[in-house]
Amino acid sequence: MKKVFIIAALLFVVCALGSHPKIVPEVFNNFDFIAEQKTNVMILLKEQVNFDNLRNMNGVHVNSLSWDERGRVVLEAVSRLAKITQAPIIKILEENNISYRSMYVVNAIFADRVPLDVMEKIAERNDVFQIQANHQVDTDLEETEYIENGPSNDIEWNIKIINATYLWDKGFYGQGMVVGNSDTGATWTHPALKHNYRGVKSDGSVDHNYSWYDPAGQICKAPCDQDSHGTHTIGTSVGGVDRKIGIAPQARWIACRSIKSSTNVEAMLGCLQFFLAPHDMNKMNPKPELRPISTGHSYGCRTGSTACRHESWKQAVKALKASGQFVVASAGNAGSRCKTVRGPPGKLDSVFTVGALNKEAHTITTFSSRGPTVEENKRKPDICAGGANVISAVPTGGYGAKSGTSMSCPAVNGAIALLWSALPELKGQVELTQKIIEETARHQTDKQCDDGKTPNNVYGYGTIDVGAAYERAKELLKKN
Repeated sequence: MKKVFIIAALLFVVCALGSHPKIVPEVFNNFDFIAEQKTNVMILLKEQVNFDNLRNMNGVHVNSLSWDERGRVVLEAVSRLAKITQAPIIKILEENNISYRSMYVVNAIFADRVPLDVMEKIAERNDVFQIQANHQVDTDLEETEYIENGPSNDIEWNIKIINATYLWDKGFYGQGMVVGNSDTGATWTHPALKHNYRGVKSDGSVDHNYSWYDPAGQICKAPCDQDSHGTHTIGTSVGGVDRKIGIAPQARWIACRSIKSSTNVEAMLGCLQFFLAPHDMNKMNPKPELRPISTGHSYGCRTGSTACRHESWKQAVKALKASGQFVVASAGNAGSRCKTVRGPPGKLDSVFTVGALNKEAHTITTFSSRGPTVEENKRKPDICAGGANVISAVPTGGYGAKSGTSMSCPAVNGAIALLWSALPELKGQVELTQKIIEETARHQTDKQCDDGKTPNNVYGYGTIDVGAAYERAKELLKKN
């Protein structure tokens, strides 16, 4: 056995040192390559869409377009670029009988069992930026601490702490909004979730097209959750009926399974593409007009992977933001040390990153990751919400408590639906909405990881206050 590991290590070193510099060494660090000299990769192209200056055919900037046209313009831009620039590489793959999937949310191709000689041929091309690994990675998910079955009239503490009831009292519950959840899936038949799953039509019939995608498992033809994590998180965003667990209980939801016991970058980015333009169950006929207004991402891509560190994530999130979607992510559970916000999407500037608060004192939890980010040294998180002992839905049909930034992230996802439902003029105005939330948050200071001023690397801007954000937004919109 010792000889096998020594030979494997030597093979990794030889291949990593002797290959083309565009092929990252991580590509060779797996048993498939060691055994067969073939492995799964992501081919990232140099040319990517510049969303900062994206306009329609009449020269109108994408930010000034209607919701439906904005989605169409973004989809057309990314899909057109992918079709044109990927064609020569696809030809090489097809000539070598290599299976592949083209992606457009980021201009990249995922290819299976690619031999080294083909990788090197592709890497020689000037239009290729990098060849990265598409290996399986383990995921660490929060456990359910206990189960509570049965109805309750009590409003859960994590709803109260962000002042969501201020808008409830005004009759706003997220009506007319659709949120997306990228996680372990969802139990769509759960009593707290079935009423507002978009796949359930007004006549009671069910159609999962455009409302569910399973790139991680590729086995569920309807929303499923073999863990419980995803059911719990979407419940916090929009769940409710016999228990008041969701921030926006009348918003509708769609889901994408990006993670299970293990996952890969293709599945995680695949969910971002699905949210950009939901497609049917055959992955055809994308319809950007059906995209959600906000998306929640209660997971992190491991920093040890090059595919977790590079531009592919930034570009994919930029595409969603260009289409008007608000992207929310968890900070991670690597606290209480500083500099523990590690992988994407939570470490990205373009994502609204959420830390977790305790139930009793409403202060930061010990587990909530602190900034600055590991590699970029940027300030994170952006905001905080309740994340300890949060009760929400679980696949059994009952309710359970979990603790983690995975629980605080969906609260903010639901808060966006609640706020935009109350003020439809805000819909799609991501930067303005974020600015309002930051300015009206209940600011909390902590000198653990910087000078403690607001924003800081423990709380960001503090605890989100949906009621205060609503009042500030009303003032600003009235002036304009």
